[in-house]
Amino acid sequence: MSRGSDSGPESGNDDAARAYTIAGAGGNEAERLRRQALITLGQELPELVRTLPEGGRFVDLGSGSGVLADAVARVRSDVRVWGFDIDPDAVAKASQIFGDRPNLRFGSRDLVLGPPEGFEPADAACLRLVLMHISHPVRALQAAGLWLRPGGILHLLETDDRRIEVSPRPPWFSDLLDLMQALQIRKGGNRHLGGDLEGLASEAGLVVLGRREIALESKVLLAAFSKVFLPVADYYLDAAKRGQNIPVTQWERIRNGVDALKSGDFSLEYVSIPLFHIYVGFH
Repeated sequence: MSRGSDSGPESGNDDAARAYTIAGAGGNEAERLRRQALITLGQELPELVRTLPEGGRFVDLGSGSGVLADAVARVRSDVRVWGFDIDPDAVAKASQIFGDRPNLRFGSRDLVLGPPEGFEPADAACLRLVLMHISHPVRALQAAGLWLRPGGILHLLETDDRRIEVSPRPPWFSDLLDLMQALQIRKGGNRHLGGDLEGLASEAGLVVLGRREIALESKVLLAAFSKVFLPVADYYLDAAKRGQNIPVTQWERIRNGVDALKSGDFSLEYVSIPLFHIYVGFH
């Protein structure tokens, strides 16, 4: 297999213009995404590679930082792995970091277009924290089948802000989560998909083959909270301020609370952010 990335981004739907991108998020978003992927990678990977036959093919749809695609290629050197993302900046970064792995390749493409010409359908595919940024998740699920051979398996992994637990719970925390969800819906997406994955799969005409909930130890999440979750809060707070989508007093209350967590003036003792994983087949 050749190395590096396919040429040029391709998109063909209304989600493309609203897609979550590294450039759009700004700051050190590429590094944050890498850290986020690494947190649960050890628990995600065994189940993903279990569904891959010897000498099979795997495609990570919405590969982002490239961490997951690289991990699959690393632990299964017999498998040919692709990572496709709608964000050309993410593809360029992943290709730069992981492009020397001989069984791994990255390309820029909108998943709803189906695979590029000459792409041989995969045995397994993954949509990890992708559907939450898409305004038509059912259509995306149906399109994902175009990337798979008959009998192929699609893995879906999503969080759900309704299931985030922190203790002690700051009085402004629910307002922050509500703000993030409202802005996500306005952008075209949904931060409450984790608990609804099976319903989405059923609506798309898919067959649920397995389900699980990945829960990390609180101490792991506590250590990562300031570098993974709080930058996300900053992103949404900045967007709310620019769009004047929230009363100033409420925005300042949330902003001051997030800053107190950053500075250590307010400390959490417990954090739970579950990751929902189902894998599905196509009729």
